[in-house]
This record gives sequence, structure tokens and C-alpha cells, in this order.
Amino acid sequence: AIVDALIEHTDSNIRNFMLRHVVEHPNDIARLSSRRFKISRVAIGRYLRELVELGLLTAKGNTKDREYKLANILDVGFQIDITSKTNESDVWLQRVAPVLKGLPENVLTICNWGFTEMLNNVIDHSNSELAYVEISMTALAVSIIVGDKGVGIFNKIQQKFGYNDPRQALLELSKGKLTTDEKNHTGYGIFFTSRAFNKFVLGSGHVYFLRRNDGDEWLLYLEEKEESTSG
Repeated sequence: AIVDALIEHTDSNIRNFMLRHVVEHPNDIARLSSRRFKISRVAIGRYLRELVELGLLTAKGNTKDREYKLANILDVGFQIDITSKTNESDVWLQRVAPVLKGLPENVLTICNWGFTEMLNNVIDHSNSELAYVEISMTALAVSIIVGDKGVGIFNKIQQKFGYNDPRQALLELSKGKLTTDEKNHTGYGIFFTSRAFNKFVLGSGHVYFLRRNDGDEWLLYLEEKEESTSG
């Protein structure tokens, strides 16, 4: 119902502006919107109250120091036992697609592609007995996390190809056409998934990889973490 309300009510330029700028302007979104559209703060206040009532924004504090944030309109998590019969498309159809019902078709297609590619990697490569999935949504974005407790992707690639450093495994993986199972995989799953989303994060062991779309450019970050991530 919340997603339906979002689609129905956010066709307004003012509402869209507020939702898209509130992350960077949580304390002055009213002033910013008033200047942008040249309407009174009273009128802007009505729009903000409506977005709060719809469950798309949260508000705290008094009028002078009020802070607005994007509300979490979806927060779902579950575990999957990984067996020889586990199929990523079945998990998508039975457990993920139903909770994302109502999203625009192009967004749903990207989520489908990315989720099934990442879960397939867990099933075929991780040697993990379970996977965990977390799905959250605001008025602006969908976030999907797929994790496991397996051998670790960079560790497995490093051992397979004899690399001296797990970071080298990541750099080669980011180029595409790298897989530890040539007979069944092309090696392009992570390569294309990392380019389909606005933000793609891959963490394993001490290595953390972020690929983010900032305007017309992709920024790649590679850093070594102090704490190790299993799986």
C-alpha cells in the first residue's frame, strides 16, 4: 500500500524535489524548497506533513529545529538453506518479487538480474550452507544485500589463479570474464551487476569494493578493512 501511495502521490515536482534533496538537507529542506518553487513556508509545510502522513518521510524535533529523513518503507530479512536443490529464480519468485510488487518495471528487472546473479554465486561458488538476504526500501531507493558464510570470493579466486594478493583477485574480477568455474559460468555476472546498479558493494575478508554511479562517471574504491568479513 505504501508503494502504491508513493507512485500515486509523488508526481508533484515539489514532492519529488523534497524527497530527492532531504538526505543532504534534513534540517533546511523546507527553506530550500520554498526558495526553489517560490512559495510560502506555510505551503511547503503542508507538503512535508503530507509526505510524513504517507510514511515516506519521518520528522523529529520542534518546528524551528525539525529534522526530516527518508522513511524506511520496507525492511525484510530471511535466511536460505543452500542445498543441491536451491534455485535462485525460485527464491526470487517466491520470496523477493512479492515484497517488491509495485516498483517500476525497469527497477524490478534490475533487481531481478542482480539478486539472482549474486545468489547464484553463493550457490555455485561459496561452499556455504546458508545465505542471508536483507531488503530495504525508501521513497528513492531499493537496497538488496545477499550474504553467505562461505570461503570468500577473493580468497577463492586468489587460490584458483595463484594471485599473491586478494586485491589483485578483485581487480581482475572487476574486468569481467574471470570465473573459477569456466564450464558453467562466463565470468560476467559480477561485472554486469556492478554496472547495473547505482551502487554496488562487494566485501569479503579484509577487502571492500565499491562501484558507484556519480552522474556520468563510475567511481571505483578499493580499500583494506581492519575487520575481516567472513563469506
